[in-house]
Amino acid sequence: MKIYVFYTPKITEVFEQLRESTREIPSVEIVPVFYDNKEGPSHLDVGDTHKKEYMDLMLKRWGMHVENVKDNLGQNIVILDADCVFNPCYQDFADTINEELKENDFCFQFDPNTGMSARVNMGFTAVKCSPKTLSFFEKWFSFIEEKEGRAAGFPQLEWNDALIASPHIKFKNLPLSYGHQGGDCRFYHAIGVGGITGKMRALKEAAETF
Repeated sequence: MKIYVFYTPKITEVFEQLRESTREIPSVEIVPVFYDNKEGPSHLDVGDTHKKEYMDLMLKRWGMHVENVKDNLGQNIVILDADCVFNPCYQDFADTINEELKENDFCFQFDPNTGMSARVNMGFTAVKCSPKTLSFFEKWFSFIEEKEGRAAGFPQLEWNDALIASPHIKFKNLPLSYGHQGGDCRFYHAIGVGGITGKMRALKEAAETF
């Protein structure tokens, strides 16, 4: 299963840690989605979701992911944040996601943030690539491109709201073992951990528990 991961020069170390964590899971393939923004603002850090520059970067990112969906029509893929590590003790990741996507258009990491109307975290987005899901992506992306008055959480807030407003789209939030630490953790996602140093520390600590 192809797992598409967007990253920039600033988080290369984080990306490499993710890729290394999957080397013992032959059923998954990390596909780099690299964007060279080295001429961008040097003060921008991971987690700066309230800053305009971060929101602009997210537009660039999700525009590239729309193309990833288009390139994989008829296949299942995952779009994943770079600040994750996989648990190699579980080899059933791809089989489980493919099984879930038989009945759903999307599967997501559950987000405990009640500000997300569908309780969806886009940092893990499993996609059944089809004309239906591509159309949904394209309409959402056109909307966020033109949106003014963006708030912190953009464009995840808009994605959640679009899911709620689209009853023809079937989606599922996965169990906490997908993204959150616990005894049966499939992968860990360093949500809410600030800075590159903090994320690297959290990812290494999680990997040591696997």
